[in-house]
Amino acid sequence: MIKKLDPAFRLPCYKTIKKNLGIGYQSTFQAIKELISTSCKNAAITTDLWTSCAKDGYLGITCHWLNDEMKLYDILICIEPIKYPHTGDHIREIIISKITSLGLNDKVKVVVTDSGSNMVKAIREWEGN
Repeated sequence: MIKKLDPAFRLPCYKTIKKNLGIGYQSTFQAIKELISTSCKNAAITTDLWTSCAKDGYLGITCHWLNDEMKLYDILICIEPIKYPHTGDHIREIIISKITSLGLNDKVKVVVTDSGSNMVKAIREWEGN
C-alpha cells in the first residue's frame, strides 16, 4: 500500500524501527510517570485476564483517576502475556510490579475485576498486605 501511495518511500531497516520504538516507549513511559506524580492522589484500576484455547493468557490493567480540577484520566498500564497456570499469586505479582513501576503503589484505593477465582484471590491477598 505504501508503494502505491509513494513509490519512492523506503522503510527503514529493522534495527532503526526497533530503536525508534524503544525511544518512543521510554519517553511515553516517563511522561506517564510524571503525569501520575503531578496529578494523581488516589486511583482505581480495572484488570482482567483473557485466556485462549491454547492457554495463552493476557492480563490487562487500566488506571483511572481525577485530578484536583476533576479532570478524568484513563491510562492503559499494560496488556501483559502471562504464562500458564494463571494463579492468583502470579497475577498479583504482575499487578504489583506494573503499578509500582509507575509510582502508583500507595495511590491505588479501588480494584475492579471479574469474579474469576484467580482474580479474586490475587486482589484479596494483595489487599491483605
